[in-house]
Amino acid sequence: MKKLFNPLSLLAAILALSFTLAGGQNEIVPLRPDYWSDEQFIKKFTYSYAPKTVTEPSITSEEKELFDLLIPLIRSDINAAISTLRASILPESSAALDFTLGNLYFETGDFQGAIRQYHTCIQKLPNFERAYSLLGKVHVRLGEMDKAAPYLVKTIELGGADSDIYGLLGYCYLNQEKFDSALSAYEQALLYDPDNNDWKVGKAQSLLILQKWEESIGVFEELITNNPDKAEYWLLQANAYLGIRRTAQSAANYEVLRRMNKARPDSLFQLGDIYMNDGLSNLAYAVYVEALKADPKQNVRRPMMVARILTDRGVWDDATLYIASIKNTFNGRLTDDEELTLLTMESRIARATGDDVKAEELLKAIIERNPLAGEALLQLAGIQADHGDIEEAILNFEAARKIDDFQHRALIEQAQMHVRQAEYDEAVPLLKEALELEPEDRIQKYLEAIEHAALSKRLL
Repeated sequence: MKKLFNPLSLLAAILALSFTLAGGQNEIVPLRPDYWSDEQFIKKFTYSYAPKTVTEPSITSEEKELFDLLIPLIRSDINAAISTLRASILPESSAALDFTLGNLYFETGDFQGAIRQYHTCIQKLPNFERAYSLLGKVHVRLGEMDKAAPYLVKTIELGGADSDIYGLLGYCYLNQEKFDSALSAYEQALLYDPDNNDWKVGKAQSLLILQKWEESIGVFEELITNNPDKAEYWLLQANAYLGIRRTAQSAANYEVLRRMNKARPDSLFQLGDIYMNDGLSNLAYAVYVEALKADPKQNVRRPMMVARILTDRGVWDDATLYIASIKNTFNGRLTDDEELTLLTMESRIARATGDDVKAEELLKAIIERNPLAGEALLQLAGIQADHGDIEEAILNFEAARKIDDFQHRALIEQAQMHVRQAEYDEAVPLLKEALELEPEDRIQKYLEAIEHAALSKRLL
């Protein structure tokens, strides 16, 4: 029995898919690769060599002389500066020397060395605020968010809060899936530096994940205005539009990515879904093909879903061509189940277009490879029933009834075949068994009508 297409169901499926693909499309945007070499970061970092008067170690006159010697050496030969400083540090030395050595290790990329020195600083001076700050930053740099967050929080407690500390803390929380906390941290960071794009992106992503769609759209709009070439901003805003079912605006964003040649396959598939739901099957098919060609090494799962959508919508020519494209693109990489699924769709298309001979040939090939292919058994039984091969049809219906997922449907379809043959008494027990499996008003009323027809036939 052919089911009527429900466009709202397809839209719901598309929207659900939009947030499950994709590896998606809600992946956390990493910090800029040049964040650690940014002029502002370097300026703040260089300033960290000068001690503060609060929560900072004091230095002796001898250590001051050492710093006077180190400053020009750091600029000319940092490795020599490290060697000189390392040789000069004693257990009783000020934490300022350990802190400076940690900074030098940081600058040369020896992050583990930096971590050791900052820990030494804290052992010597438990409230050494900048040591906590840089410990947090090193761990963020290493991707160790669980370790970084407590040091950043401690920095704030000690009065060292600034845009970077709050922003990096937000980044830690975002990676730890503490989204409310991430949003709060990013908002604090933007109070200190309202023009920082890194923290705006973090705030927008937090809003997006918390499903505060409208707010995230506004932040992304600002980001896009200032950085129109950033593909991830267009992409994430498209997701936000999908969240409030503004599919036209979402499609517009995907089209911008497409024209920028920055649309990934998952974005193109979503754009195709939107066009398909809007009844623009020609546009949808073109985008689906583009998505398939965009990455021949992609997982076949999403293209298979497209083939099913085209088949379910009855776009037979496009479905046939798309299935052929999948076979060509994934030649030698399809599993047996995937090949059988495509063959089943091809048989549906053949039957729908009136080529029952081809459909029957395909279905028999499927059943030969997998005797438990319930969909194929039912389709084959349907063709045989239409052609009057009742005994063959019954055998296939009975085979499908032995498969749990198809038992209920097989009982009903076999009953319908008997009704078309005016064999009402044969249909009644099948419908009763179907009702025992799944009580349903629609089938109950159908059964009552068939029982009445059976009685009338006996009386006549």
